[in-house]
Amino acid sequence: MKRRHRSHLELTIIVIVVGLAVVLGIGLYQKRSEAQSARQLMRELSTFRSALALYKTMNHENPLRLENLIEKDYDFGDGKRRRFLDALPPIKAGEVLDPFGTPYTYDATSGWIKSKTEGYEKW
Repeated sequence: MKRRHRSHLELTIIVIVVGLAVVLGIGLYQKRSEAQSARQLMRELSTFRSALALYKTMNHENPLRLENLIEKDYDFGDGKRRRFLDALPPIKAGEVLDPFGTPYTYDATSGWIKSKTEGYEKW
């Protein structure tokens, strides 16, 4: 029995199909990754804003830095000391980073925190 070799046309079609599958797979992965980062950003902003509100309620002023939320603690009335936040997201060059790797913007005067990531500045 003779084995038939693939023609150049068949090989070209196979390469094109595999290439399209790889390109589509990468595109889907990037979209899911961005959606996951957006959900994480929403959770982090919500957590930060809750901790900032609690800090202001307990201390009658906004913290000067976001790091104060993990450095200072409070007594909730049950005798146990708790921190406003257990941990911060990654910090680079003294700035707290959002899930996209962009620094958060914190205004100590208003007590408002937001992301600098393009498209998410108004969250």
